[in-house]
Amino acid sequence: MKPNGKEPDTLTRARLRKLDGKITQPNISRLAKEVMCCYVNIDGVSAFALLDSGSTTDSLSPSFAAVAKIPVSELEEPVPLQLGCVGSRSSILYGAMAEIQFRPNTVRHYFDIVNIDRYNAVSGMAFMQRMGISLDFKHDIMKSGSTPITLFKGGEGHEIPKVIPPELDDFHIDHELCRKLRDKWTEQCADLLGTIPLELPPLREINHKIPLIDENKHYAYHLP
Repeated sequence: MKPNGKEPDTLTRARLRKLDGKITQPNISRLAKEVMCCYVNIDGVSAFALLDSGSTTDSLSPSFAAVAKIPVSELEEPVPLQLGCVGSRSSILYGAMAEIQFRPNTVRHYFDIVNIDRYNAVSGMAFMQRMGISLDFKHDIMKSGSTPITLFKGGEGHEIPKVIPPELDDFHIDHELCRKLRDKWTEQCADLLGTIPLELPPLREINHKIPLIDENKHYAYHLP
């Protein structure tokens, strides 16, 4: 993603040398297409962030900004956001300053508010340059200075990993307790969770009826 303050030049159609016949796109393994992501603490809330060395902007999703209660400001002029494809653009209308905690460093950093898909934030070159971050794709680690940091790997076909953020490492789920509670609630709600009875419910003390004001009156009607 690249914010661009000027309109793009007129697009022209490229003349390609086309060969006869068709080919099949190579089947690249899922591991080879995995991207690098990590959890970053932004204004006290853990954000699942994509590390994008091809992005010249740092951005937050509107939903994350709302959850983290980050105040946003409208930009004086909308900034075009050029995506990866020719002619594929969006607009940046809002921005925000937020406190981002990354390992021992805590800084105030500017973020554009962008409709990001699948991630809470995108950390681009501005953030990585400021924090001295380097990506090691061979060993699947990120280095902040000389300190290696383990990353989460994912791709376009992956769901956001159900990984507990570092600040919640002491959180533990008692699976035996969960099983006992599930059995208890299933027993208590057996009348709701069981099979559908093949009979009408019993008559109640009060049943609804529509009394006629005049039982001897003939009402005129016609078929539609």
